[in-house]
Amino acid sequence: MSQPVIWGHPPATYTELVKLYNHETYLAFSRGDYLPYVWPHRALAANLILLYLLLPPFQSRVLFCLRYPLYAFLLYQTFYAVKECRGVGFAVAYGIGMINVFGCILVASFMIVRDARTEFARIEPVKKSGQEEGDISIENGHPQAISRPEDPSSGPSPISSLPSRSQNELRQRQGRGSVTRSDSSSISIDHSASKQKYQWQGLPGSFIYRLFWTVDYFINFRLMGWKHQVSTTPSPPQEVLSSLDPPPPRKPPFPTKPDAAPAVHPYPTRAVLLNSSVITFLFGYISLDVLKNAMMADPYFWGMPLSLSPSPPAYLPELVRSSYSLVKGYRLLISLAGINIALLTIFSLSPLIYGFILGPSILGHWGGEPWMFTPTYGPYSVVLEKGLAGWWGSWWHQIFRAPFSAPGKWISSKMGWPERSVQSQITVMLGAFLCSGIVHAAGSWTSWPETQPFRGPFLFFILQSLGIAINIGLWELWSWGLKKARLSREKVPRWVGKVGNFVYVHTWFYIVAPLLADDFAAMGVWLFEPIPFSIIRGVRGEGWFVWKPSEWIGWYQGEKWWQSGIKLI
Repeated sequence: MSQPVIWGHPPATYTELVKLYNHETYLAFSRGDYLPYVWPHRALAANLILLYLLLPPFQSRVLFCLRYPLYAFLLYQTFYAVKECRGVGFAVAYGIGMINVFGCILVASFMIVRDARTEFARIEPVKKSGQEEGDISIENGHPQAISRPEDPSSGPSPISSLPSRSQNELRQRQGRGSVTRSDSSSISIDHSASKQKYQWQGLPGSFIYRLFWTVDYFINFRLMGWKHQVSTTPSPPQEVLSSLDPPPPRKPPFPTKPDAAPAVHPYPTRAVLLNSSVITFLFGYISLDVLKNAMMADPYFWGMPLSLSPSPPAYLPELVRSSYSLVKGYRLLISLAGINIALLTIFSLSPLIYGFILGPSILGHWGGEPWMFTPTYGPYSVVLEKGLAGWWGSWWHQIFRAPFSAPGKWISSKMGWPERSVQSQITVMLGAFLCSGIVHAAGSWTSWPETQPFRGPFLFFILQSLGIAINIGLWELWSWGLKKARLSREKVPRWVGKVGNFVYVHTWFYIVAPLLADDFAAMGVWLFEPIPFSIIRGVRGEGWFVWKPSEWIGWYQGEKWWQSGIKLI
């Protein structure tokens, strides 16, 4: 959080406000109060961690222990980046805090809680022409990679990167299916069948495969097709699972029961994926243009204190304008729509870029198979069925679920709690909301205007656990009342429960959402231009193009040569 902008003379337009913020930022830079974020100086720790993941797969105690000082260095750099760096643009300012702190949580999930180099694996197709990177043999009871002539550096088998439970089950399957035993006491996978085969691929030996493997992990937020895939995402198609060598373990990472089925479903074909992604992007783009113009007609979304912007926008009906409750509800809905549609539009680009523009010819199978992409949001019906838990656990995007839930899962495993136990579920939930609160508070802290990082976004996410507990408690009270009245829940129409959940969830957010929405407005999030050109402003004669890329980056000359680099402004 930085110095507040004086609102003694409110600007007439939001563009004047943006210029005022920019002026304040450059003055702070000239005084030495803050520094711009400079790459690669401020990203040195992240770059070293990337290089660590790209090292060839080999067993080394030194390499295993190296992850701890690397992570400590990342925490050190993140602390000083959040403390010292700011951005002129609102997206840069917010991102300095949010992205750096999220990076720490993400890295902890695959370097501290788990070791990605030895534990992670993804589903990889095996070419029918012969053995490829990741084919395995097991000699003397230990998995070994089969090296190809053109890749003598092939590393350990992908199966060796699986947990010991999966390795044991693989050994138990010796002599079954596509795993056969030879006279030399070795086991190899038979790829002679005409059906497409798949296998678990751990950290590959070939550098180019290892690079794709690492990039896939970083851009595949929900880890579709990975051993640690997010539980709310759909499992791979049955034809993939049935041809997977070795078969999924007894307790697979994918839902297998109807009651465990996720709320979202994969796209059946590439054509359906393309149509859905294009429609979603166009809808989101136009909606963002409309929302941006609607927001800028309301000084609330400039971040102006309510004491200076008491009146709602003139385009609202008088019935709404005259009611504090309706104006508050309107602003909360617009804030929700802005967040929802912005994320929906951004993540609709993922299948378009990775699945079609680059495609399988460049990125391999994970750039082309439609089942590896799912809708960003689940169906809203899950909120009606499960209440606030359904909102956060199934309907809202699950982009950050894997890293946010990792600390809670690690604590539960150390305590010896079963995965589905009440203690484990509560711990994972509290850990996830704590991580989310910290990440959003960090973005608020590095924003220029006056914000409330801890009394705003942090408190909002911490309270969600309480809201879910109250929701569950009300349902238990409802069930107790039915028993007292000697009524069966089956005899009560389902719509009654859905209406109850709908009323509770939206009442809850009406009460607590201003903690987040007001801070978003105060930190200038809505002053950012979300689209490069605006149809509405072009028609009104205000200019078609709104982005100015030349103002985003520049060269920064530091006091030391290693402090110089590209500055994000």
